[in-house]
Amino acid sequence: MTNTVRAALTAIAMVFALTGTASAQSAGSITGTVKDASRAVLPGATVALASPAIGVTRTANSDAEGVFVALQLPPGTYTVRVEMSGFKTFEKGNIILPMASKVNVGDILLEVGSLSEVVSV
Repeated sequence: MTNTVRAALTAIAMVFALTGTASAQSAGSITGTVKDASRAVLPGATVALASPAIGVTRTANSDAEGVFVALQLPPGTYTVRVEMSGFKTFEKGNIILPMASKVNVGDILLEVGSLSEVVSV
């Protein structure tokens, strides 16, 4: 391999390495707590986060304390959709995630009903 080819390959590798680092540094997270109307936590709820403008979708589940966390999200405007059997689907839009930020959407209260019913906030 010639020195010119080796130098070109090294330069390309450096660009890819730096691009990955810059992307990771700009990523953020969205978190919240899923609860029922009596404010009891709901573990196992399915949480979908979407930012169609930048082509990102992620899913997470609420843990034993009802908390969900979506990590490594690029900056953008997101919609959070929460579903759980026996409850109406909850949807909240226009959640703005700035660069390298942590956004807490707070308590998400699910109402008793069917998944086909949607509560939009």
